[in-house]
Amino acid sequence: MFISFLSRSICASLALFLILPLISPKISLADEIPQTKRVVQASYGEVQIIIPSDSGSEEERKEALDLAELTIVVHDGLLSPFLEGSDIYRLNNAKAGEKIKVNVLTILAVQIAISYSEDSMGLFEPTIGPVRKLYQFDSDTFANWPTPDEIQNALAKVGVQNLVIDEDNNEISFTKDGCSLDLQAFAKAYAIDQAIRSFVMRGFTNAIISAGSTSSILGIDPRKKPDDSWTALFTDPWGNEKPGEITNKSQAWASSETALVSIERDGIIYSNVLDPRNGKPVEKKIQVVLVRRPYFATEASVLAQTFYVLGLQGTEDFLRKHAQDYFADGLTAIMIEKGEGDSTLNTTFELGADGELTVTRK
Repeated sequence: MFISFLSRSICASLALFLILPLISPKISLADEIPQTKRVVQASYGEVQIIIPSDSGSEEERKEALDLAELTIVVHDGLLSPFLEGSDIYRLNNAKAGEKIKVNVLTILAVQIAISYSEDSMGLFEPTIGPVRKLYQFDSDTFANWPTPDEIQNALAKVGVQNLVIDEDNNEISFTKDGCSLDLQAFAKAYAIDQAIRSFVMRGFTNAIISAGSTSSILGIDPRKKPDDSWTALFTDPWGNEKPGEITNKSQAWASSETALVSIERDGIIYSNVLDPRNGKPVEKKIQVVLVRRPYFATEASVLAQTFYVLGLQGTEDFLRKHAQDYFADGLTAIMIEKGEGDSTLNTTFELGADGELTVTRK
């Protein structure tokens, strides 16, 4: 089951206007609300942490921001595949059977990633690293297109069954050479959730944390009635303004981050999202998937990737099948296609608390 780790009692009275360009979201408080801001540099880019200046004393705000920043930095230092010495970097460079001593926070994060993999039927696959490495997505040219044999050899190294976790000794190992974890989007969203949790633990209920394609926001506009909510506005990857407007209370947003990458081969445009079922990039029929979940950025991030792989019909089928099991507290997913010229086609899946799925296309 998709997992929620923060208390449902963290709703707050906070004036928020969220602007989400799907390539580089920008989040801000209403201009008239005094705010205290902290910018943190992580391996995946800039993280903005914002709280209203009337939340607690100056010293309390500083301590809360310090703890949130530390949470972001610590998780990045443990889970980044790019930072030499991180737990994931050392694990990805280990030989089969070599037990890597890791932090207990890494154990927890990997276990949660495995749980999401199982819930998504393997469409979110944290061990997809060997296949991703074949395509050289991190290079400037994407020159390498692997052969079918190379893909099958890499897929043999994919799967959580190749991962061994020893909780008693805080050790992780792989059963085969060449296995690796790819937690990039997951790790960013997970760190955001843990930083939000750090605010809650210190008694803060008002905060925004934004890191590119993933954001978590608490609160409603205090100038409205208590049951009213704030408004999320966003633009598409081509700069078209406000293709939709969604109003909800405290929540997290994540996009599939595919608008930044297009790979053309034999006249077909592909994304940089891999389908774990066949080891191939997903054809770029959908440009971007944007997902809203109450409170939890990790779930939103995992679902954005899962829905991108599934496509329009697959996403609808998934939501109808699992509405009551996974999403009793609601969900919104927006799938954006490229139309003629600068136009877009937006399909919105709105799942209410009653389990009723509404699908609109415009």
